[in-house]
Amino acid sequence: MQLKKLGSAFILATTAASFIIPDNTTDGVYAVRRLDDGTEEHIRVGDLPSQAEIEAFRARRRGGGGFAIRGAAVHSSPDLASKPAADCGGWRCPDWDGPRCYPEEGTQDLDHRTTDAANAALDRQSGWIEHGMSFYSISECVVAYACNSGGTSWAFSRDDHGVACARITGGCGWYKPGSVHYHNDKDGIGKDYGYESYCTSKGHDFCGHGV
Repeated sequence: MQLKKLGSAFILATTAASFIIPDNTTDGVYAVRRLDDGTEEHIRVGDLPSQAEIEAFRARRRGGGGFAIRGAAVHSSPDLASKPAADCGGWRCPDWDGPRCYPEEGTQDLDHRTTDAANAALDRQSGWIEHGMSFYSISECVVAYACNSGGTSWAFSRDDHGVACARITGGCGWYKPGSVHYHNDKDGIGKDYGYESYCTSKGHDFCGHGV
């Protein structure tokens, strides 16, 4: 599913960077926005990936600092590299915040199979995440999400998602729930990524800032 294909259907009245997943939501990939009356609209935009796609996701992570590999290095794409303060023109320099970890969701590892499936589902996406939009994927008891918490649109990429997953692993542990936030204040960019235990955190305000 290409995010850009949603087009004008997701012109938002208000920001929807934080959201609560409705009860009885089935496995799949969803887009969410908040309507004028304050309610949220969740639209199914895709299915979970095939086993072959999940294996390809695991292979990418092994080669690029993925969350499923103990001790993986954290690699960053060029647009997410931190810059010296002197180069930031008085703005807070672009950087990652977090991770924030969620031990209250349980001390056991997230289920490996469904965590991989949920994150692989996000990796399949491409295109732009508009201001105020959020996307999430559910695989049984795991939810993975990517949210636009800034003031401008940005392009979703596997590389950025991989950096986020690796940072969560580095700070929270192997297959432990967590989230990170990326800010680029000068350009108005805010990105939130995470994966959590959907079954033990129902009602949690995913992406509700600073995630």
